[in-house]
Order: sequence, then C-alpha cells, then structure tokens
Amino acid sequence: MHVAFGALDKAHNLVTPLSWGGRTEYGGEPIPKSPAAKEAAYVHALVHRCWQPHAGIQLLQQVTAVAPGAPAANEAVVAVAA
Repeated sequence: MHVAFGALDKAHNLVTPLSWGGRTEYGGEPIPKSPAAKEAAYVHALVHRCWQPHAGIQLLQQVTAVAPGAPAANEAVVAVAA
C-alpha cells in the first residue's frame, strides 16, 4: 500500500529488515528467516525501481542471496512491467 500511494521511504523502512542481511539506520536490525522475506524482497526491489528505473534488477540480485526463494531479477522485471 505504501508503494501504491507513493510513500516509498516508509515502504523502504518497513521491508529493509525483512529483505536485507545487515543493520541499517532506517530499518534497524535484520529479521532473518521471516516468512515475509520473499514478498519483502519484491517490494524492496519495487521501491528501488521507483526511485531509479534500473536499480531494481541489481537489488534483486543482491537480495536473492539473503532471501532464498525471492523472484529472480528477470521475473520481477516482467511482473513490474506487466
């Protein structure tokens, strides 16, 4: 919902601990093995794609190692473009 309404910073802060393996100032400590990791990785990529059109692919490649089962970069791009 945050992404849909343009609240990209808020969405980023919410999904970062679920989809990033390290602590961040804006997201806090990571939450490993979350059942929402796959979806969070996808939303994380959407946020970065909204910020910069081609950053989502690079982020998904990095996040896949942290959140196994996350969509492959090419699958997410197709889904975003649809």
